[in-house]
Amino acid sequence: KLQFLYFIGTMLTCDTIVTLENGFKMGMKRWSPTTPDAQKRILCYPGWLDNAGSFDEIAPLLCEAGFDVVALDPPGCGKSQWMPAYCNYNDFEEAVLVKSMLDKLGWGTAILFGHSRGGGVTLLAAASFPERVSALVAVEAPPAAMSGVFPLDLSTTITTKVRSITANVERFTKKGPKKFASFEEAVIQNQNNKIYPKTRKTAVNILRRNTRQESDMSWVFTPDPKQYGDRQFMKMQQTQLLEIASSVECPFLRVLGPLDFVKRMQPLNTEKEKSYYELYKRNSQERLACLKNVTTVVLAAGGHHVHSDDAPSVSAVVVPFLSNLPVRSKL
Repeated sequence: KLQFLYFIGTMLTCDTIVTLENGFKMGMKRWSPTTPDAQKRILCYPGWLDNAGSFDEIAPLLCEAGFDVVALDPPGCGKSQWMPAYCNYNDFEEAVLVKSMLDKLGWGTAILFGHSRGGGVTLLAAASFPERVSALVAVEAPPAAMSGVFPLDLSTTITTKVRSITANVERFTKKGPKKFASFEEAVIQNQNNKIYPKTRKTAVNILRRNTRQESDMSWVFTPDPKQYGDRQFMKMQQTQLLEIASSVECPFLRVLGPLDFVKRMQPLNTEKEKSYYELYKRNSQERLACLKNVTTVVLAAGGHHVHSDDAPSVSAVVVPFLSNLPVRSKL
């Protein structure tokens, strides 16, 4: 199902929905050079409640450097289908979808580029299918962590967690999607998000794929409400995360903004929060120590969506790193 296909200078771009081998329908955008190189393929996975639009700024810069770039809409976001009503969203299944998309594209190997939660999904994919991943890039992603996997999750029983997540999903499903009087109102709210503020262009790029105008002329937020809040039943302990980190074989570039990931997410006011933060730091250092070939770059400026807000700065780090990768024989 092809929706848009056009040339921009020497770049071929398309916006389409593909059906994977398992029947799942996934939205994607692609930026291809006119003379593609099989060694320079990048599959991008966005963060929580984002979509392929979050790569609209950096993908053309990567394409100009010779890379064939595909950005995905995660399940329940953008143009991808929602998970069935009886299913929740989790990183494990989405890591398998990454492999399925590589199969659909006919890419034997590729570079995986993840932002935030997408960094966790792509890291799990790289650890699980190392023969398919030539390099890994993660922007503003916690080290070797899947979405929702934090120490405080282990302080409650499994049965309590099942009940709380079920109640959370039922509450947001009943509440329905967020509504806005205009597209501009949606942009302003998204741009000024308290935890993840972003530039206007980033908000617009994401909301073009995450909103819909209704018959009453209002606008609604289209991602599946089941994704809001705590929604993952399957959690992993530190030993499991260390195993994932130690299984990543490819070169790994981590790009971070100057503000600490956890401190941006929540103020550390209480003793419980401070204790959590210290445990998170220790666990993160242990995970980083398990990564065999990791390079970390901390930018002088930029927020959580720095790959979009300031794409040239991130591209200036990513392109040289990827241009010096060893040649892989399996394409």
